[in-house]
Amino acid sequence: MKKLTSLFLLLFSFSIYAQSFNEAKLDSLFTHLDNQQQLMGSLAIFQNGDRVYTNSFGYKDVELRSKNNRHTLYRIGSISKTFTATIIMQLVEENKLQLDTKLDKYFPEIPNASKITIENLLAHQSGLYNFTDDENYLEWLEEPKSKSELLKIFKENKGNSEPKKNTNYSNTNYVLLSFIIEEVEGKDFGVVLEKRILKPLNLKRTRFGEKIKPKNNEALSYFGEKNWELTPQTNMNIPMGAGGIVSDISELTEFFDALFNEKIIKKSSLNKMIEYPGDFGLGIFKIPYRDKTAYGHTGGIDGFQSISLYFPNEKTGISLLSNGSRTSLNDALLGALDIYFGYDYEIPTLKPIKNAELYTGVYSGENFPLELEIFEHNSSLYGKATGQSSFELKETSENNFEFKPANLQIEFFPEENSLKFTQNGFSFDLDKKKE
Repeated sequence: MKKLTSLFLLLFSFSIYAQSFNEAKLDSLFTHLDNQQQLMGSLAIFQNGDRVYTNSFGYKDVELRSKNNRHTLYRIGSISKTFTATIIMQLVEENKLQLDTKLDKYFPEIPNASKITIENLLAHQSGLYNFTDDENYLEWLEEPKSKSELLKIFKENKGNSEPKKNTNYSNTNYVLLSFIIEEVEGKDFGVVLEKRILKPLNLKRTRFGEKIKPKNNEALSYFGEKNWELTPQTNMNIPMGAGGIVSDISELTEFFDALFNEKIIKKSSLNKMIEYPGDFGLGIFKIPYRDKTAYGHTGGIDGFQSISLYFPNEKTGISLLSNGSRTSLNDALLGALDIYFGYDYEIPTLKPIKNAELYTGVYSGENFPLELEIFEHNSSLYGKATGQSSFELKETSENNFEFKPANLQIEFFPEENSLKFTQNGFSFDLDKKKE
């Protein structure tokens, strides 16, 4: 069960290596995505701390036709969690906190607070329900919420479980960690972020987010199948350190480079973050690909999507930030890396999948720990596992599809409303759930 969950992390997997690359082809990939109105955003690749490639595409403000550029600020969503975890590790180094400090020292009103540790919160093993999954969350995400109001929401959540019983990704954990940072430091989270990370690293544009101001080179975010439609803006005092930070592609990549080169925490602290045996590390994912290993995080908030990865052995970082996407961000980044490495890569064309409606639906099965949604998007077929990013399925023959980066194959049996899911030698039979 646990092995399969870790295998699914391969859906975030990419590989990067220092070498000369076909810059013109890399440009052409994002020109294609831009011309097809599939993706708006910015990409950066760094090697040994130096920028080797940047590109921007689409608009930060569609109405004004104002284009994204390499200094455009994006909301980075859950990549904020790595910043928050780093601050927590700094406090642990200074003996202001311990990883086994209990939550009830600060917020005894939270369910199971006497059992939940700082480490449980960092590793998404607190058992606390993810408050952004509440069915009414979309109704109030634009409203300002005080700390006491958010704590009341966390207290009243009914979907909690026992700490460490399961690993369940929950934004509640990192909002609470933000509040703990404020309690320990006696300052607002944004002020602590500035003092402990941004100033020491000279990150002048990264900061805790506010209402978006396009005139300050800040991107608005969009969605829509045919026309780009402006998304609502989450009030950033709701996600706090779980998703409230904004950055640009260069500064975000520089942050991960600094993290892995002992510029803001000790190597022993970093090792605790990346070697933790849970599925999500301590605020950072371990992401295997081929014979290499990357560490990083993904993010999504409003219409923004983001991925930032660092490969310590290759001393290479890459960040892709988007404010509007009609294609898989994973696929776009994978294409960029294939080109960067000189692997065979064909710039995609929009080729409709025949009889896609026979495949779409939500599938589940015995001994399969996730639900797998199959859906059509822009004439392509995609899969999305519970709590993970979507990935594009390529047709190999009738009823057979694959996602090569994760060594994943799916064979559909439309007449039986079922499929066979195979990844790295593990196979599962899944049935389509009735609507």
